[in-house]
Amino acid sequence: MRKYLEYLRHERKFTQEEVANRIGIKQNSYSSIEQGKRQKDMSYSMMERLAIAFSIHIVTIIRLEIDYMLDDEGEIKHIKDAIRCEK
Repeated sequence: MRKYLEYLRHERKFTQEEVANRIGIKQNSYSSIEQGKRQKDMSYSMMERLAIAFSIHIVTIIRLEIDYMLDDEGEIKHIKDAIRCEK
């Protein structure tokens, strides 16, 4: 599961449907991405759309996605720290 996407979504008080609409896909497709069932190797264009949807820098999304791929994200604290560094 991509905890960082769930965290960002909750932090912004977005529903999955709102995020899906912002990135131009259906809610069930976004849910599959968040659960790690889809976009296992997330494309740059998807990361870019997510960065725009969440109003964060693309580098933050890339870093969080790399962490997800390497060790299944680790702790939520790490996610918060990565996002906080951006501000």
